[in-house]
Amino acid sequence: MNRPVVAIAAVLSLAACARPSQPVADAPPQPASPPVVEFLRTQGVTVLNDFAGPSGLRGWVIKRDERGGIVYSTADGQTLVSGLLTDARGGNLSARDAELHTPGPDYGTLWADLAQSAYVEVGSNPAAPVIYVFVDLSCPYCHQTWTWLADYRERLTVRWVPVAILGADSAPKAAAVLADADPAARFDALMQEFRAPLTATPDSATQQAQDARLAANLKLMERAGAGGTPALVLRNASGVRVREGLNAPGDLDLILPTLAAR
Repeated sequence: MNRPVVAIAAVLSLAACARPSQPVADAPPQPASPPVVEFLRTQGVTVLNDFAGPSGLRGWVIKRDERGGIVYSTADGQTLVSGLLTDARGGNLSARDAELHTPGPDYGTLWADLAQSAYVEVGSNPAAPVIYVFVDLSCPYCHQTWTWLADYRERLTVRWVPVAILGADSAPKAAAVLADADPAARFDALMQEFRAPLTATPDSATQQAQDARLAANLKLMERAGAGGTPALVLRNASGVRVREGLNAPGDLDLILPTLAAR
């Protein structure tokens, strides 16, 4: 009898969105479940909801001992699937489904406060949905994300929120962008020449003024619970979500249709 319990513990440790910051609320009783999900119930797992998953799978929002996540059952109801699911472009289907269907942390006024922060807006469509991205201009993963997002400028407005947490040139680069008459153009120029050193550093007064704005941005990043850059803050039908980086360009194709309108 111990073996199934160990298996269920493994499922919960692998399920997407493994530990919400708030207890997962109970849901009304659900319709009859397939055999593999009924087995989960016998092991002390509570099934909160179900949804249509990718490729004919059926998704399930589950919890046990306040640990929540999602798993999938196959069409015949005999096999359980958990962990990372990706599509043909590398998009993280598990993360997309977790963001849409599981309870998330309460970020309070984070979204509204980001709208008042020192950010650099990039995008050509004023009606496009918005995401915020915490960025360090010395971060190679941020540069990769900028490259991927360049193809989405007509469909997505990206508000880059600079922080300085990596190299010695992180703060001067960020200050140069924020103090520029055209921050978006300066941001793009520095990203295009990512590995080149900053040729003209801001004067001390400019740097000091922008350091205060960078410190405020860092506090917002800490409130978001992000441990590094890039960190995306997005808003969908289930609320505000934070995602630390993208796995592949395919993630953007999955995220974009879920975003809330402005």
